Amino acid sequence: MGYPDRGWKALTVVDALTVRAAQAGDQTAIAAIVDDFMPTVLGAAYGLCGNWETASDIAQETFATMLVRIGDLREPDAIAGWLMAVVRSSARRERRTPPLVVPDRQPLGPEDVVVARDSARRIRLAVESLAPDLRLPMALHYFAGHSLPDIGALCELPVSTVKKRMRVARAQLREGIDDMTSITADHLSPGPRYDPSDVIRMFTAMRSGDVHRVTAILDARPELVDAREHWSRADSFAHRLPLATLGGGTPLLRAVERGDARMVRALLVRGANPNGACACDAGETPLWVAVAQHEVGIVDELIARGADPNTVALAGLSALDVALTRGYADLVARLLQAGATPSSATRFPDVAVPSLATGIKTIDLWCPMPERGLVHLNPGFGLGAMVVVAELSLRAVMSGRQVVWTGFVPAPTDLGDLHHVLAQSGLIDTVTVALAPPTASRVAELGAFDHGIRIADANGLVVVFAESGRLVAADERLAALAARDGVTLVVGPLDGSLEPPRPNGSPYLASIVFDADRMKKQRFPTVSSASWSKAGDPEMSALAQRARVGMTDELDEYLSQAFYVAHHVTGQPGESVPVSELRQQVAGLLMGGSARGADSRAVGKLPHDVAEQ
Repeated sequence: MGYPDRGWKALTVVDALTVRAAQAGDQTAIAAIVDDFMPTVLGAAYGLCGNWETASDIAQETFATMLVRIGDLREPDAIAGWLMAVVRSSARRERRTPPLVVPDRQPLGPEDVVVARDSARRIRLAVESLAPDLRLPMALHYFAGHSLPDIGALCELPVSTVKKRMRVARAQLREGIDDMTSITADHLSPGPRYDPSDVIRMFTAMRSGDVHRVTAILDARPELVDAREHWSRADSFAHRLPLATLGGGTPLLRAVERGDARMVRALLVRGANPNGACACDAGETPLWVAVAQHEVGIVDELIARGADPNTVALAGLSALDVALTRGYADLVARLLQAGATPSSATRFPDVAVPSLATGIKTIDLWCPMPERGLVHLNPGFGLGAMVVVAELSLRAVMSGRQVVWTGFVPAPTDLGDLHHVLAQSGLIDTVTVALAPPTASRVAELGAFDHGIRIADANGLVVVFAESGRLVAADERLAALAARDGVTLVVGPLDGSLEPPRPNGSPYLASIVFDADRMKKQRFPTVSSASWSKAGDPEMSALAQRARVGMTDELDEYLSQAFYVAHHVTGQPGESVPVSELRQQVAGLLMGGSARGADSRAVGKLPHDVAEQ
């Protein structure tokens, strides 16, 4: 919904071009809007809540919301009205209600006499005793400096109503304030020590990556280097604010989350605490976040500045736990050198696990599936990863095993897209889906994930979608999933933001990686020889290594194969190849033989040895 622009233009020097530039992400334009509207937003927030600390929180949330949602504003000239609407919404959600303070009219004690001599404090207490509808125009007039017509436009009231409320407010204040003309912005503001403007400007600049603006503010006010953001859990979900702000994120945490190495360095140079954890439920430290995001340069910077490598977050996971779980060997080495305790080294012990034949040549050769344990699938967008997931699910169903899809709906898909994949694959009635829609709350998402784990059969196949931004939640549950008797297939984010795990130090027993070159040649599935597995017999592993070294175009073509789930698209019946035949054919091709005449393959149905699994 748009906001009327009549009367707004007089309230600001910001023009439509500046607003449009801000919508496009221009940092200078964003800073101009914040500077121009700061007095108005703070004044309105103070007028609505009557408390400066709360007004600061509301103003901070208003500008944070502006950064996230300014693109929703269809009429740039309506920027003032739009911001006022955000202020009102934030104030309505603010549950902290300050006590009503009434100017003293009783005999004063010694301490009260001291307070009464501070005229600025008396004025603030008197103004805060007003009802919100009377306090709002007073704050906009005396703090933000707006005229009565401006206030009428901002509050969507006739000027006559504004005048009436001002008269009533002045009448109520006369007993506590001798001279109404003595009210100034300095009286209403708690003073520079409590002025939230610089804090708001700094975090706004942090979100837009404006290093120069942040450093200028910190050079003037060094104590803000470890300032914190504040908004409620409900507001985080309502306005899509970063979850790290739930209990107060620091500038350093915000910079690390954004992978902004220049900002991280500037903050550390100015004394930012490298161990300043988020005051939220998770309690992540800057180093923990940097490791989780595989920011190698930032990890080095934090360690050099004294970051503690043994701090933990969430379910007791340390930064080293995260690095080991994700297979970040480079970060594991750095953390161990910095003194990290290898607590996760025994969390996922390497064990010999028999392989499970799938009948898919590229998987049975490059990365044999274990009978139980964790398998990682690194999708690579547009390489047919979801088709492989669907095919593995179908083959598990045809082998008599239960299949559960759970975790988090991977962007950019939604539940409708996954429903389409299942329907097209003929799995809609056989695969159990335990996924909350991406618009659901985090509590609902986690609840669906945990439900999927609970209902999975002991030897069934569990497919876990590990969406970006939810990777930690998946990591927390890996130990329990690894202990299952069945296979758990963890599908990485579709955006390719997560590197595939490495064999050493990883909880995964196999990793399925995709090959863009096979996609270009239209050879499906596009599973790459870079895939690996700890399952399978030594003879098959040796053959796979020989095939990697001696790969020929004929062998690469032989590894192509029709899928059951693609029959309706390709018109080719699904093909399943026994491991014994795969071994014979690959060995023959490596010796210069031919794959032609392999008539023994079972086409259109699963062979007996696979169906028995």
